[in-house]
Amino acid sequence: FWSQYTFQFAHELCHILCNYDDDPSRCKWFEETLCELASLFVLRRSAETWREKPPYANWRDYAKSLSSYADDRIKGAPLPSGKTLAEWTHENADALAKNAVDRDKNTIAAVQLLPLFEKTPEHWEAVTWLNTEKMTEAHTFAEYLRAWRSNAPEKHRTFITDIAKAFGVELKCGRPR
Repeated sequence: FWSQYTFQFAHELCHILCNYDDDPSRCKWFEETLCELASLFVLRRSAETWREKPPYANWRDYAKSLSSYADDRIKGAPLPSGKTLAEWTHENADALAKNAVDRDKNTIAAVQLLPLFEKTPEHWEAVTWLNTEKMTEAHTFAEYLRAWRSNAPEKHRTFITDIAKAFGVELKCGRPR
């Protein structure tokens, strides 16, 4: 069950990195999506590493299991045909806000963001500025992302803007209320 352990550990660690707080935000689904994304990212990276340099030589074969576990989750979470992430998110906004831990929906969004994080993994550091500002149920997703970008160091702001664009959210200048 190494792949399941790896998946769950990465998910929970991401909650810590995201400054998890049990506030009433309608945007909790995004944190859950990032945590699903972290799980996929870690599984795929671990598989790569373990193929060449496993922690122990006799663990090399686990790389296949790590990789196939991630691949199966990715294959099982495609966007509906002809939809962009922005369109899908708009159509599912109410359901996401009501049930932040809908794993099927979280994984669909996570799979769409995975290439961004794999291309520039140094931006994982940006998640440490998520949830640094208290949000309420009144805050929109755009305000949530704007707060994240405003609180993050300059070196991560373009990356956060790119994530927002993927969701069809334009981040205007200024701070959320």
